[in-house]
Amino acid sequence: MLIVTAQNRPWDATAATYDLRSGKRWWTQALGGLFTRLYVKNDTFFIEYISTGGESRTNTIIQREKASRPLAEVPGRMLTQNANALLFSYEGPVNPYEAVTLNYFRYNLEKHQLVPLNYRVPQRPNCGELQKDTTKVTDRVTNQYVYAMRSDLCGTFVARFDWTKPADTPPVIEQIP
Repeated sequence: MLIVTAQNRPWDATAATYDLRSGKRWWTQALGGLFTRLYVKNDTFFIEYISTGGESRTNTIIQREKASRPLAEVPGRMLTQNANALLFSYEGPVNPYEAVTLNYFRYNLEKHQLVPLNYRVPQRPNCGELQKDTTKVTDRVTNQYVYAMRSDLCGTFVARFDWTKPADTPPVIEQIP
């Protein structure tokens, strides 16, 4: 069983897991922020909260039911899921001088494994560099794909990454008429 409490201040929540039969506490942790969402998959809790430090961002603690410490803490929130995995955003610091990458985390429900996914939209042959016009930068996710719409000298296109496959799988590129 999981219990989330906030004593007098909602932005200072604490989460704890307990054995229902014995009442024994398995794990407890101060969230250091505002609890926002809880979901359960198999025997794993996913506890989302908004940190209240110098910079507000969403974090997710991944906690197995009877474990004494979390499996992981993701600097992001769940975006989508399928039968085998969950896809999380990445809300950590980024380097503004590096080329734009799409950063996510995939959590495998069977293996209890968190894998970073860092996708780079490739430059197309003979089309120049990707345009810096952010009005034509659109990303969306489904239960299998991450779609990134970008523009270059040849026009607008979509790079489709399959987040259920190994992270180094090349994207499918589709021209938008």
